[in-house]
Amino acid sequence: MKNRCMIFVVAALLLLTLKPALADWTPGLVLNMLPSQSTGALWGGSKFKVRVGSTVGVVNLSVSTKDSLECYLENRQLVSGGETTLVIVPTKARVGDILTATVTARSGANVVRKMVKVKIVNAGDLKSLEPIAVTWRDAALGYLRAEHPDFASANGLDKDVDWKGYAEFPQLFVVSHYHFRWGDWHAYVLWHVMVPPHDWKRVLLSNKKENKFWAVEFDTNDVPKEVPYK
Repeated sequence: MKNRCMIFVVAALLLLTLKPALADWTPGLVLNMLPSQSTGALWGGSKFKVRVGSTVGVVNLSVSTKDSLECYLENRQLVSGGETTLVIVPTKARVGDILTATVTARSGANVVRKMVKVKIVNAGDLKSLEPIAVTWRDAALGYLRAEHPDFASANGLDKDVDWKGYAEFPQLFVVSHYHFRWGDWHAYVLWHVMVPPHDWKRVLLSNKKENKFWAVEFDTNDVPKEVPYK
């Protein structure tokens, strides 16, 4: 009897010790964030992998924040073992600030929440990349409309839309990256920061939900040419 009492006491103490760790877990639903903390920069998109495990059906995701952040989930609905990307874009902060966002996963009556953190570092003026990216995004869309008017019209790309954009963070050394999104459409703009004839510009257009991909490259003379992309 005494041994049973000892086992019960040890088990109770172990549960108390593990309680904080179990805060992001409920029976049938698991939410993992990779990483849980990262560095970020003003107008730079820091990326996190969101993975779910569930034995109770479809998992619905949402993200919230009280800080000056724009948050994007590439997919808000997953099944067990599914994975998506969370992008966090700081819009107002000082170097050294730590900003937070909370991801919530819901499946049936089960709810799990996890917090992610972004520590602001000095990465230069990433906002200054936007005008260049807009120029080549619009040039690519103009070429798409001229060469494939039916495709552009069928997908709502035959008119100006409200693209939301951010600089990829961290930036690569000789290739600048900027990412635009509108609904399920994504436009990645890359340009090679080199002297002619190596100063190419490339725009990758995709709608992964509908499995649609298209890309164009502009050479040093700004002449467009479609290139493979998927």
